[in-house]
Amino acid sequence: GEELTDEAELALVNSILVLTQLLSAGPGPSQASSEQPDQRQQEHPLAAHLWTERGSQGTLGERMIDSAMRLLFLEGFTIEEIEDSKPEKEEDDETEQPNPHKVLVNGVQPAVLWCEGVGPEGGGPEKVGDDMRNNRQLCLQLLAALLCGAAP
Repeated sequence: GEELTDEAELALVNSILVLTQLLSAGPGPSQASSEQPDQRQQEHPLAAHLWTERGSQGTLGERMIDSAMRLLFLEGFTIEEIEDSKPEKEEDDETEQPNPHKVLVNGVQPAVLWCEGVGPEGGGPEKVGDDMRNNRQLCLQLLAALLCGAAP
């Protein structure tokens, strides 16, 4: 994939922070459970905007959850860069060998695991930097705000 620039990473972090704060202000599950959907949408316009069907695209909330899940495994942001995904050619052989970083082991791509010792052997880095750990935490906070802050 294409490397994430410092400017793009800063913009992404700031966007996650703002979205998390906005979504955290929505009605929590305890408030929402006692309200009828129509009453809830009238009293909480953010919830109405997030969870109103938009044809074949689904709801904005569903699309945001999908995006938050993708952020959890974004190369160079929450996981280490995965080496080029093109198959490698042996010098003395014309056949292409699959890139070991893109191979699935028991249905899991070990290169995207956050922690060593979880999942198949060879999964996850031994240690990640503070920036990547902070990015992971921000993405988890955004996902939690989406799931708990204003979801129906």
